[in-house]
Amino acid sequence: MDQSFTVGADVIGINCHFDPDVTLAGIKKMKEGLEKAGFKKHLIAQPLGFKTPDAKKQGFIDLPEFPFGEFVFCLRLTFNIQLYTLFTSST
Repeated sequence: MDQSFTVGADVIGINCHFDPDVTLAGIKKMKEGLEKAGFKKHLIAQPLGFKTPDAKKQGFIDLPEFPFGEFVFCLRLTFNIQLYTLFTSST
């Protein structure tokens, strides 16, 4: 991560392999690490739109339903996404 900033990246982030809860925890760790190293840069996250509690190291692609499974059962409610947005915009 610190190499990204030392070569000029203005923004780093986490992509969509994980659900909002895991993504938010990752962003928090990144923020803490950056602050500890003396970096003050922007972070960005694009979580999945559904919960993946059974996901392993590689996120949703480790699920037995991937790639042809039905993920509709785990779609996030709009309310939960609104809470996620409010929480992340305040941190």
